[in-house]
Amino acid sequence: MEKNLSVNKINDYKMPLDNIFIIAVNYVLTLMLVYIFFDLQIESNDHPLYNAESILIITFSSILNTFMSAHRSPTLKITSVLLIFFYIQRVIFTYFFVDEFYYINYLSFTTDDIEATSKFFLYCVASILAGKYLLQPFLLVTINKFFCSRVPDYVNIRYFFFKVNFNHLSRFVAYFCLAAFALKISIVLLYSKYTGVLYSKNEVIIMWLMGFANSLSLFVIFAIIYFSFSKKKNRIFKIVILFIVLGAILFTSKGVLLTFVISAYVCYSVLKKKISLKLILIGFLAVLMTVFIIYPLFATLRTTFSGEGFNFNTPLYLSYMQNAFFSFSNRLGGFDWLNLWISVPFNEIPSSASLLGDIIRTINMLLPGELISQPDYVSLAKLQVVLGRGYESSFINQLGGHAETLAGLATAYVYFGILLAPLFFLIWSGLLTAIESSRIHPFHKVSILSSYLIVFLTGGGFILMHGSFFWFLFCTIFLSGIIWVVGLFKKMICR
Repeated sequence: MEKNLSVNKINDYKMPLDNIFIIAVNYVLTLMLVYIFFDLQIESNDHPLYNAESILIITFSSILNTFMSAHRSPTLKITSVLLIFFYIQRVIFTYFFVDEFYYINYLSFTTDDIEATSKFFLYCVASILAGKYLLQPFLLVTINKFFCSRVPDYVNIRYFFFKVNFNHLSRFVAYFCLAAFALKISIVLLYSKYTGVLYSKNEVIIMWLMGFANSLSLFVIFAIIYFSFSKKKNRIFKIVILFIVLGAILFTSKGVLLTFVISAYVCYSVLKKKISLKLILIGFLAVLMTVFIIYPLFATLRTTFSGEGFNFNTPLYLSYMQNAFFSFSNRLGGFDWLNLWISVPFNEIPSSASLLGDIIRTINMLLPGELISQPDYVSLAKLQVVLGRGYESSFINQLGGHAETLAGLATAYVYFGILLAPLFFLIWSGLLTAIESSRIHPFHKVSILSSYLIVFLTGGGFILMHGSFFWFLFCTIFLSGIIWVVGLFKKMICR
């Protein structure tokens, strides 16, 4: 008996495979940073962007990120992965390929700018780790006390006063997603509304209708992982996945496979399901396919769909193929975007391009029209293109078109400044790690982490973060209400 207890304790402390893989990647990147540091020191290499101090700071950040990846917390593991892709890899990549650094063709950055960005990055990474230890225990008690029942109920799920069977809701959502994606595909084919296409105010409703499809796709992925359905019962979810893929092809969504992988990873982590070596290899294969197959193909198709006719541009495709790795790395340029905003004087940022401006904009997006007058609103994503690429200022007022996300760290810097941003990440980390450990329904955890961790860190912005969660809540509450009313009606008939 005692021997079995000892074995169970050893198994409890055994490091999961996904943690080992993330730690290994962090370790390799840290070694590369150490090599770069000594290269700068020994060779007296006069690098146009990085000095020894900035590389040393990033190395310390990578060490902290390695420690972060050793935790079983879904928040810390996923954050560690995103910091690798959007920040640490960019430092290493742009050290060897300076010309690939974002906005360097229009703006000139000094080593002091990069050093300031490196310090801010270190402060944020340290704050995220500290939030887990300093705030999570207190916030966990608070969340469980005021928002959770003492005995977790995972058979049902509650959205405010609507309490419905989660299995029934999942299947209803699947049918809704099927109709929503069919609508989205029809709109794309009829109105040629693709990513980056300009649109008028009269077409805002059309763009909203297209967004309904994406808002609940996470629900379908979670249901497939959460339930052990038979092949027959699982068929509707697989059909929805096919429609998601078809919609991604028409919408030329280059990150469709990565979205599946990261969404599935969040679900597995929250549900504490074992991630096998096979699943890790599938995820790695999805990354390779995205870099060398999907990204070049969809980038070419986007140009083809947005132009006149549907002639496939073969020379352009071959060009994208040759530069596939460079293009993929550039799409994950979080460190570069952060450096731009830290280099911009605050007096050059309009007052409406702020936290308050984005809050007002988010409120205005809840309903058609403008609830709060905001004639001078400036989109941070549009402003980034104007500041970094020299676009005309009139470009900001266009609906749709090209825009570039800030990602989470740059958004926090613009909103709160260099002193308060780390405090924000301290609270942010403490709250998310508390939510993931609380007694609330697992799907609530997944939906919150998806919007407030993944969407925020990869996209940034108050609108993206809350907008994503708002549309998700709107759809789920609406569908839950239908099930609740139907159930109530059936009870009345039975009486």
